[in-house]
Amino acid sequence: MQAQEIIGRKFSRSFRGYDIGEVDAFLDEILRDQERMEQEIQILEIRNRMLLEELAKVNAQSPFLSPEPPKNLPED
Repeated sequence: MQAQEIIGRKFSRSFRGYDIGEVDAFLDEILRDQERMEQEIQILEIRNRMLLEELAKVNAQSPFLSPEPPKNLPED
């Protein structure tokens, strides 16, 4: 659920309905949690990209991970 869906959600009133203030407070809490999780996901996606780039650099620099056999090693 997106933040705008939470903000825009409307509830009908009834004689024996819920306290509007409590519902609004609960929706605000859900909205804060949703926004925090979205920010955390963005941070984790950036970190994941950085780690993948670092791994690619390490793989490119390591002779043991390249597809060609390393030079100057005795053969079996």
